[in-house]
Order: sequence, then C-alpha cells, then structure tokens
Amino acid sequence: MASFFNSKFCENFPLILNNNDNHYDTLIQVGENKNIKEFRANSVILRSRSPYLKVLFHPLGLKKKMV
Repeated sequence: MASFFNSKFCENFPLILNNNDNHYDTLIQVGENKNIKEFRANSVILRSRSPYLKVLFHPLGLKKKMV
C-alpha cells in the first residue's frame, strides 16, 4: 500500500508544480520598478528545502510583507 501511494504521489507531484496557478500560497517578487518578476511558490515546499525559510515562515516568525 505504501509503495502504491509513493508511486502515485511521485507521478502526480510534478502536475502540482507545473499547475502552480492554483497551488501556491507565497508570491515572491524580484526586481525594481517596472522590471519585476513574480514567482509563485508553496510555503510547505520552501520550508522543507530551506532552513532560512523554515524560520521565516514559522508561525512565530516574520508576519509582515518583506520588501
């Protein structure tokens, strides 16, 4: 059962990442003035991959909009 779940999860996970319009809760803006690029991301994935972002997104961590 566990291996079936893992194989289905591994199959479907890229679909979630590629269909990012519906599955994000974090918006990262990079650039200045009219040269701004936006990246949509999921905070769970960011926290799991980065110790810095794990602290940043912690419920007791930073709660304000970063500039």
